Amino acid sequence: MNRRVRDPYARWCGRRGAVKRLPIPIRNGEIMKFINKALFFIVLSIAVPNKSLAQSYEINNLTITKLRAVGDYPGTIYDNSLEIWFSAPLVFPSGSPCTETFRVYVDKKHQHLVSAAYMAFASSKKVNIYVDPALPIRGAACEISFIDVVN
Repeated sequence: MNRRVRDPYARWCGRRGAVKRLPIPIRNGEIMKFINKALFFIVLSIAVPNKSLAQSYEINNLTITKLRAVGDYPGTIYDNSLEIWFSAPLVFPSGSPCTETFRVYVDKKHQHLVSAAYMAFASSKKVNIYVDPALPIRGAACEISFIDVVN
């Protein structure tokens, strides 16, 4: 039987045929440089604490009372966002730049957060939010980086 190898660069288990090296030369020195750079950034990210994460905080067991979808608003602060309003005032640590106590924002580009907020509102479920002051502050309200829908 005459078997031709259609892809000479692939090794076929149990078949005979030509096996050639890849046409792209890969030098060990180039691979090691890449690995060393990758390891450097991994170690750096572990060794240097993220200061913006240290300022972030979670607020639990909130009830959403209103959602307001904002389109093209005059100015740029509120453009393309979702306001999430709560039944109880939000309690922020002292010194927080977030002073609006009844609402937070989600940018519309984060569609998974928008749909989670709508789902929680429609099903009357409680939510936990993660407020990150490093994200844009709209008016005096902070933007959230995640929302948990809880029972």
